[in-house]
Amino acid sequence: MIKVYKNFLSEIECHKLMAFVNENIDAWKDYPDSNIKVYGNSYFRHLLETGFDESAAGKLYSETAGIDSEEYRELLLSKFSALYKEVSFIDGFSIPGFQIVEQETPRVWHYDDEKLRYPYKTAFSDYDNSRYFDRWITFTIMLSDGDFQYDYYSETESVYSEHPEYYCRKHHGLIGDSCNCDLKEYATIKYSVGDMIHADGRYLHRVGQSSYTNDKRITIQGHIVTKGSVAYMYW
Repeated sequence: MIKVYKNFLSEIECHKLMAFVNENIDAWKDYPDSNIKVYGNSYFRHLLETGFDESAAGKLYSETAGIDSEEYRELLLSKFSALYKEVSFIDGFSIPGFQIVEQETPRVWHYDDEKLRYPYKTAFSDYDNSRYFDRWITFTIMLSDGDFQYDYYSETESVYSEHPEYYCRKHHGLIGDSCNCDLKEYATIKYSVGDMIHADGRYLHRVGQSSYTNDKRITIQGHIVTKGSVAYMYW
């Protein structure tokens, strides 16, 4: 299920976080320059850079500046405690960080299948497979002012433990909408400053085309897995 939580963060909280991002950009320049910029010590980005070499990614993680803000951590725990009985970060993994998407960034259709490749066993010694967790969630919290969209194909919904074949392999990684398959009509969700997209499950989706008040789209990005009554946040 995909849900929008309106005003999950207040405008004041969003403006403070945007200022925090801008103040710390210089410390977070470890990532290659691209249209999508990631700020914060993203363990997943290190995995990508090293071809999912856990040892090399762990070394980069230990050497890269993280989000050193207790106020930010407490804000996340407080806000998500309204949705989950108990909320925790995963030791050794990144806490949710920030993403900047420029106006000209290509909008690419994709699944968040990389979540299945995290080395969960380093934090959960009895982890065996994707059925270990009860739920798999990805969230995006909008910090920028503007008219933003999230596009997805509802018929592609599944749980991560099923990990089915793509409806259309050409769609995965597709820029634009030109495809002759049966996936024609996608759904669009509009959201704005302070709103959160909360995607529980697996969908073919993309950042939608948007009109900007500012020249950047700044969001908080993160994942959640649940086990029993605990929701674990990471990125």
